[in-house]
Amino acid sequence: MTKTLFLKNPEKLKEALDSMNLKEVCAIETEYGDKVIDENKDPRIKLALNHHGSLSQNDPPSKRWDLYEKLKKPFDEFLVSHLDLDTLFGMLWASKILRPTEIATKVAELVAISDLKGFHYVEEKIFPELHPNIKYRYLGVGMIANKYLKQLEVEKDYEDVSKIAHKTLLRIKDYIIDGPTEIEKRKIIEWLEERNNKAKEALVEKTEFMNIFVSDDYNPISAYTVDGETKPLNLIYIDKNKAVILAAYDEETAKKFFGEKGVIEPLQRFFGSTAGGRISVGGAPRELKVEPEKFWAFKEFLEREYLNAQKKLIQKKSI
Repeated sequence: MTKTLFLKNPEKLKEALDSMNLKEVCAIETEYGDKVIDENKDPRIKLALNHHGSLSQNDPPSKRWDLYEKLKKPFDEFLVSHLDLDTLFGMLWASKILRPTEIATKVAELVAISDLKGFHYVEEKIFPELHPNIKYRYLGVGMIANKYLKQLEVEKDYEDVSKIAHKTLLRIKDYIIDGPTEIEKRKIIEWLEERNNKAKEALVEKTEFMNIFVSDDYNPISAYTVDGETKPLNLIYIDKNKAVILAAYDEETAKKFFGEKGVIEPLQRFFGSTAGGRISVGGAPRELKVEPEKFWAFKEFLEREYLNAQKKLIQKKSI
């Protein structure tokens, strides 16, 4: 069975690795704002698959199916800062649990695009021309990851999440190989409808430029259009883990509102240098539990420091 160590606080790296007696580790998406954990941080880390922030030129882990052939032996020890489909596919390739068949790499390609550009981009730009065989596999692995990862509650600086991670990897592998049954396809459609309904329920406020969501555990990161009205920005508070996420429809939008660093600029100004992500989506530091008062203070900060300037620019152009 693969071993997976979930590290929220990068300052606890050595202690965390010691706790599970890890010796040959593949680190995946272990970026904490400006702080990156890679092969240089500890000799037990033999490979690092990072692609956020200053490493954005690197391929997402989900596109690294070349590892299946390149690695002499598979990894069975992993270090992660979070678990999502991009991280999981990196683990599937590095562990050699999943073979990079034509179907598997096509699904992984969609995961990578979704990670970089958002599910809304895949849904709007790619789905219309996509073969149902691939579409349902991609949606199905998303549903599976959502189902299993909802069970994760990492409260400490680090935690052994091997059981749930390994179970999820095996379920995704089987789903890609076997494909969904007709019953499972109906479940996928129901799941998508449920996602849309949850986004509506979580929407607590609309401003000129932002949808503001507050949710117990659901992340409506790609819900830019709610009830037929589209906003360029999403600001999200997830109460379960006290997390804050700021997302822009695309990189161009992020740069228009916040400058060349995109959403990372306001996040790091407000929360500090370990806030991170990429140009179009990012969050408060992984180790930080943000209380609701601070979330609403951040919302006011965005309005005051960035969004009011856009309002003035629009007003000036309309004169």
